[in-house]
Amino acid sequence: MKIFKFLVGVIGILTIALIVTVIILFNKSGDLPNIPQRGITLNGVESGVADEMVVNFKDDKKCAGKETAIWIKRIWVDTMIKIIKKEHGDGVRMYFAKDLRNKKNTVVIVSTFLVGPDLKTETKADHEDYYDHSDDFFSSTDARLTINTGKTKGAVLFEAHCPCDSGTQFLPATRDDNYITCKDAYNAVQNFVKLGEGQKIDTYSEWFPLSFFRKVEIAFKDEDKKNRDEPADGIRIYFAKHTDSTTVNKNHMRRHALIIVPTKKYICKTDTIHMDYFSDDLKLTWTGRLNMADFRADHAHVLEGGAGDNGEQCKPNCQGATLPAN
Repeated sequence: MKIFKFLVGVIGILTIALIVTVIILFNKSGDLPNIPQRGITLNGVESGVADEMVVNFKDDKKCAGKETAIWIKRIWVDTMIKIIKKEHGDGVRMYFAKDLRNKKNTVVIVSTFLVGPDLKTETKADHEDYYDHSDDFFSSTDARLTINTGKTKGAVLFEAHCPCDSGTQFLPATRDDNYITCKDAYNAVQNFVKLGEGQKIDTYSEWFPLSFFRKVEIAFKDEDKKNRDEPADGIRIYFAKHTDSTTVNKNHMRRHALIIVPTKKYICKTDTIHMDYFSDDLKLTWTGRLNMADFRADHAHVLEGGAGDNGEQCKPNCQGATLPAN
């Protein structure tokens, strides 16, 4: 009798193991969703809803407006870095999406962790999405996005005239494929605006390393020191489309992209404006043990005199991307 019970127990364990193995294999092949329906994105959207938003975009890639940008609070950047670092994540993936209610263009932001090497991708690594977090911050109002348009005050890349002092403010030794100047950022955004409503967006998502946002955090602190009356207060994410001359990354030429710019608080009469700013201070580098070689090796983005760009795009680098689930 004991032997019989033992055999039944062994068979039960083997059955469970087989079921788990089958589920894993199906997930790997993409036949089942890789996302928990009750998970949360970094901008406070349940993962099931986020999936629908990305499906909406893929079903209709036509842009729903000309000037499109998203603004996020500084507290989001600061808190997101701490949480993702604590969870041993390695970056952030931003998906092009459409709001379920008004069908307007927006983004869904998801955290990622490093699975391992993948020599076929730009970063030579597989960055897998995840939706379960150790902190409930991403369910708070501070994690919500604000949609900006051409009428949004402070969104200077939408202005009729280029706001940049010069074409490039980078030292040749510090510029590589991850950098974009203010002028190139402006021209890429204006190219998107020129193509206008109805243009088909050809990029599904863009991945940025956590080190990029740590660089943003440094830029925030530097701006605070320069002008305490106008502290850094967030980031603005612009929809853009590169030309052959607005990026040094050949894979991104003539493709849609997301360009990230830091903003600062600016009071005009009774209005509080989130103003884009572009620093030309080349002294902004990593603190502590990291040097410029480490900085570049970590795929970090530079903000001095320009903006953040050249994340790893899907397509063609879709490894690790989970939206849409099917």
